[in-house]
Amino acid sequence: MSSQNQELTAPLKAEEGPQVYHPGGFHPVHLGEVYDGKHKVLRKLGFERYSTGVMRDQKNISEREILEHLRAADPLHPGYAYISTLVDSFEHHGLNGRHICLVFRVIGEKLPNLV
Repeated sequence: MSSQNQELTAPLKAEEGPQVYHPGGFHPVHLGEVYDGKHKVLRKLGFERYSTGVMRDQKNISEREILEHLRAADPLHPGYAYISTLVDSFEHHGLNGRHICLVFRVIGEKLPNLV
């Protein structure tokens, strides 16, 4: 078994509780499920409760739009290596409503976990 596979089967520290699974809340994700016909769930890496909006010229810009803009940036730009670029995005309609799904490469631990 490779070290990558061992990492995928290692136990998780914590999971969100059942109270977050309701209409308008989180979508229940299970290992092995495939989303958008091409993204297979290998492991739940963590959870957060946030949404981000940015105001510009009186127009709301979603996090998804910002990430899609960054994905189209010049990879030769000196700062490009320091951003987590979006691999894919899609909408999923599930039991609890519509969900915007953002797909990234796995890049490592969160900073608080390293301290």
